[in-house]
Amino acid sequence: MNFSPVESTLATVGGGLVRLWDVVSGELIRSVAGLGFAAFSPEGNTIAAASATHFFDVLLYDSKSGTLRLGLLGHTGDIFAFSFSGSKLGPLGSSSSQHRRTPELVL
Repeated sequence: MNFSPVESTLATVGGGLVRLWDVVSGELIRSVAGLGFAAFSPEGNTIAAASATHFFDVLLYDSKSGTLRLGLLGHTGDIFAFSFSGSKLGPLGSSSSQHRRTPELVL
């Protein structure tokens, strides 16, 4: 579960989906399929989500439209955690098979 830093939006993760909720109305805004752990960028315009399907390690989505912006490769197993620091994403946590660091990505 993760709150957007600039809007009343909550991201929840479960069943291979990231769901965005309006916390004022309680209504579902949108769902994006096939994802695991998720985090909002500090500006709230990007959602980074770990892939549950291993097609990409981390998927960067536009938080307004749900459009995929970028897929980041590099891990060989599940990603458990990552975070934004300012406009940078990284390090991206660890995989179930080995620890890896992905270079910081400036958004």
